[in-house]
Amino acid sequence: MRPERTRPRRRGLGALLLACVLAAPLTARAGDAAGGVGGFLQDFLQGLNRGMAEGVGPVLTSVSPARIPEGRPVTLEFRGSGLDAGTVAVIQVRDPATGGLTWRDFPLQGADGTTARLVLDRGFSADPPVRRVYLRNAAGRRSAEQGITVVRGGEAPAPAAVPSAAPAGAGGPRLRALEPASVRAAVPFTLAVVGSGLGPGCSVFVEVNTRAADPQAEPVYDFVRFAPQSAARDRLEVTFDRGFGAAPPERRIYVEDAQGRRSNTLVLTIEPQGGDRP
Repeated sequence: MRPERTRPRRRGLGALLLACVLAAPLTARAGDAAGGVGGFLQDFLQGLNRGMAEGVGPVLTSVSPARIPEGRPVTLEFRGSGLDAGTVAVIQVRDPATGGLTWRDFPLQGADGTTARLVLDRGFSADPPVRRVYLRNAAGRRSAEQGITVVRGGEAPAPAAVPSAAPAGAGGPRLRALEPASVRAAVPFTLAVVGSGLGPGCSVFVEVNTRAADPQAEPVYDFVRFAPQSAARDRLEVTFDRGFGAAPPERRIYVEDAQGRRSNTLVLTIEPQGGDRP
């Protein structure tokens, strides 16, 4: 009978020791934060969320405005996920010493997880006409690149209106990347649109000049539907047999599924023939 009385006591002693170990950090924090246990758990969850964000990296879904006038002050708004206080925008700029393109970090303001902004007091020159930009978090993880078009001489032309994307969690298509992200002007290519919620029944919409057949007409840009030649749940492929003109140097792209739900918008950069890639 004695062994049967000893086992519960040992289990009780082990539980007491475990409780003391767990209580130690809470007791040490009791003087720093009200609620002791609540403060400890809050810090733990915040650290866990921060670690998860740093492990995945920031996601950049859009930059607004996508077109800016040359040399004008502008406020850029970045949208995506994982945009925290340690996230910076990395943008192509001219090196004043060499004149070549380099990358520069710009601290963001008002980061709340899904949006952040960058205030530029001088803007950019139109050389090159497209400035590449991506986001990087404190852990060094970076997002995919997007392009900001800098328009020479006056205000940027009015772009085509972009339909609203499907709300987050609505089950509509979501785009993650374009492959390739940039192409040469007037060169045929196959574009892969990568994301989720894709597949048969989805259409790819591309910003094009609807008057391209008439060289004398003023260009009018709108979104035109293209049926993919290949459709999988995470990838759509469309072949363009003539390519695009170099103006404007970026074309926005989104996807619409069979239920009419629209994705977020990504940007395809068009590079002039014979020019060096940035």
